[in-house]
Amino acid sequence: MKLHTFTRGDRSLPAVVLVHGLLGGARNLRRLQEKIAGAGYFTVAYDQRGHGHSPHFQPDQYALGFLASDLLGILDGEGLRAAHLVGHSLGGRVCVLAAAKAPERTLSVSLLDVGTQTNARGMAALHAIIDPLPESFVSKEEARAFLAANLPLQGRERAVFEQFLLSNLRSRDGRMRWIFDLRGVRESLLDSLKIDHSDAWSSLRAPLLVAKGAESRHFTSEEHDAMSRKNPRAELAVIPGAGHWVHVDNLDGTFEAVHALLERVKRQ
Repeated sequence: MKLHTFTRGDRSLPAVVLVHGLLGGARNLRRLQEKIAGAGYFTVAYDQRGHGHSPHFQPDQYALGFLASDLLGILDGEGLRAAHLVGHSLGGRVCVLAAAKAPERTLSVSLLDVGTQTNARGMAALHAIIDPLPESFVSKEEARAFLAANLPLQGRERAVFEQFLLSNLRSRDGRMRWIFDLRGVRESLLDSLKIDHSDAWSSLRAPLLVAKGAESRHFTSEEHDAMSRKNPRAELAVIPGAGHWVHVDNLDGTFEAVHALLERVKRQ
């Protein structure tokens, strides 16, 4: 089944594929995509399987290996021999596996606030958000009230994530339902996040960037530093004033870090 894609820029230019995070969609990376396209690149963002406008699959078909194959399928579908890969959170994990599967098609890999494994603390935080979610609501007002009472986040992070979740609701069959595949996320995707893909990361020979939000609680400084020990080719960057959603909290800083790597590759 074809995944929903958004393209920007001239197809004759070097290609950049952007991959969103868990429960998100290509629209979450739209502003970053526009800036990269404006800097002289052909860009593709897409809704991963079970997210956004892309189709849902069987619940056991959401492991990261499936998502990595989807990314390579995007290259095929767009007629791209090779591309730069940029992934936020879950999307970064997908980029690592896709690059390890097809190094000859990988120009560079940029990871945004993510490492090679979601640790026990991170998994507990994800389960605390996802496990209580109902399948549907009577109205968006009911959904808003539920999130206000149950979302285990604080401050700006809570406000951003609450709006993010509410934007994932659509009216269908008389109720407000999630556009992401909640069952697939619960039954296979979350478990897949616990797997350590350090070997795949260490195998990469393309230029690499790992950008961490300075205020992120999801990706620690220790995990960030470890990424360059696992693969000395990796450049590390810290995005000031940003939490986990680096491209939302500091769009310009995120763009500058990614763009600097893209331009270095172009000059090689």
